[in-house]
Amino acid sequence: MFDLIKFEFKRVISSPLIYIVLGLSLLVGVVSGASGLFNQNYGFLSMATGGSLYVSTTWTAISGFYTVFPIMGALYVTLFVGNDMSSGFLRNKLIAGHKRSHIFFSYVITQTTVALVELIIYTAAALLTMLIGKCKLDFDGGRMIVRFIVLAFAYISMIFLYTAFTLSVRRRALTIVFSTVFAFSLSTVGLIATFGNYSFFEYSKYEKVATEAKPLLKTCLKDIVPDSIPSGDYDDAEDMSEYGLYGIYSVDDIDNAYDNVIIPLKPFYYTVRAIYVVTDAGIPSDYGNSLIGSGYNDKLVTFLDTYVNSMDGILQSFGSFENVSSEMSDLRAELKEVNTTVDYTVLNTIYLCKTFVWSVIWLGGGCLIFRKKNIF
Repeated sequence: MFDLIKFEFKRVISSPLIYIVLGLSLLVGVVSGASGLFNQNYGFLSMATGGSLYVSTTWTAISGFYTVFPIMGALYVTLFVGNDMSSGFLRNKLIAGHKRSHIFFSYVITQTTVALVELIIYTAAALLTMLIGKCKLDFDGGRMIVRFIVLAFAYISMIFLYTAFTLSVRRRALTIVFSTVFAFSLSTVGLIATFGNYSFFEYSKYEKVATEAKPLLKTCLKDIVPDSIPSGDYDDAEDMSEYGLYGIYSVDDIDNAYDNVIIPLKPFYYTVRAIYVVTDAGIPSDYGNSLIGSGYNDKLVTFLDTYVNSMDGILQSFGSFENVSSEMSDLRAELKEVNTTVDYTVLNTIYLCKTFVWSVIWLGGGCLIFRKKNIF
């Protein structure tokens, strides 16, 4: 197997495609480093103070690979390994007497090594760009390095998937399409999964507060709106903006807001919660909070508090906020009890465990399929 791995590395080095991939890694690294510099000097991160600013800009630089590399890795693996499948080169290896398991893991090892080299080049380019720009680097006492390792492991797990899938499917076009679509869908799935980054227990607490707040809004509309808005204008949606009602024109609008925005429907929540629990889809959002210096992501940002803030604004627009001020304050206090805080060590452990499980599934399942697959 060692000779097979050496042979694969020679093929990788002699392939023009590898230099394109490494060149892109260098370019993306420079762009990420420059982006960190921009955020420090001109971007919204300049509002941060002290160490949080440097933590944010440094994290911007070293974590940016996670948005581009999954796509780049999908294309490289499927093109390089898939070409061996379609050209018959892999079949020749079997004829030469190599074991299928050795062939499988020789591809996994070489493709993983390429991915690690990509990460090294990217990270060095990003940090060097920031140093040249005289940006102070701060790794938050080493915690950021740990989180970077978690992200890197998640990316390597994708390489396992791409390699295993390419070796398990004969059709080259299908492997390219699947792997690329999978990589592109990560951001969308990750965005949806963020709605499930709090537990069932916390969801129940949030639902209780939101449900209790609903009649308060209806009371305001019934009792206050007719006195606050001249009759004749009430049904004119175009004029409602003058009264600061933000799209709430009637009691029916409150029901619509609840049905579509305020309280996540249970089937939707249960679905995204399941996605969040069993996959790595939440990594970009969970770790991305450090970009705005929010306690280095110790607090998972959700839309919970935004809900009550929005209601406060609507009530104040009627000029009679005092009528429900105390009740709203009580609800706000209850909402603050909804816990969305996860210690960073726990968060890292969760993602490492999930990534390990998926890696075993990709490698184990791919190897089993490849050993039984009819390649001739």
